[in-house]
Amino acid sequence: MDSEHRHELKQNELARIVSELPDKAKHLPTLMKENLWTTCCVIIIIVAIIMWVARLGGDSYVRNVQKQAELTSYYRSVETAKANLQSGEGDLSAIVNSADSIQAAAKNAETAEHEAVALIEAGDAIRAQLYYSKSVIPDNEIKETVTKAQEKYKIALKKANKFPLAAAMAEFGIALCEEDLRNYDEAIKGYEAIIANEDYAATGIPSQAKNRLMFIDDYKKSFTFVEPAPEPQTEEESAGEAAQTE
Repeated sequence: MDSEHRHELKQNELARIVSELPDKAKHLPTLMKENLWTTCCVIIIIVAIIMWVARLGGDSYVRNVQKQAELTSYYRSVETAKANLQSGEGDLSAIVNSADSIQAAAKNAETAEHEAVALIEAGDAIRAQLYYSKSVIPDNEIKETVTKAQEKYKIALKKANKFPLAAAMAEFGIALCEEDLRNYDEAIKGYEAIIANEDYAATGIPSQAKNRLMFIDDYKKSFTFVEPAPEPQTEEESAGEAAQTE
């Protein structure tokens, strides 16, 4: 069979298939009618799956945004409480309440990163209770509070192992706690580890660690979280001072 004859047969076969298409198409509605229930079920299932996936993704995104907004509001409340205390207004309970709220938010965080950030903010709020207290804090209470804050940072570090910024912040918080406890050698090791970690280079935390190291000798000086109020003078002491001024 020569090539010309084969080509002619192929053309004839193609023409036959094309000519039969309209006839085959006539049976399509019948097939759909005969399998209407199955067709509808398949369509409904496909649509339901698409809607479920879309809704799942949408709800997750909305929840993440809501949780982030919640954490931001708690952080702002802590900063507002600090500012009020610095200006002589407000009381420590605002910081305490915010710390409790942040810790609760951490437990309900949607992602590991959000949980890590919440734990870091909780640690910051707990430490702030020491620095903004209006009364002298006994050493045992200082240790208890700092240890509690440091534990938050340590948990945050485990949660943030894939997020350099959160991890760097957590390590920085741990080192700050070592300073609070006067474990300066451990604090120095912590700051040096942050500086040496290449993953943290773009976070800005290494520069803060360098600043802490630069002034670490100043921080080593005796520090009281709240200076004790001067004891009231007796009448004799007041009279003696008055006589000296004369």
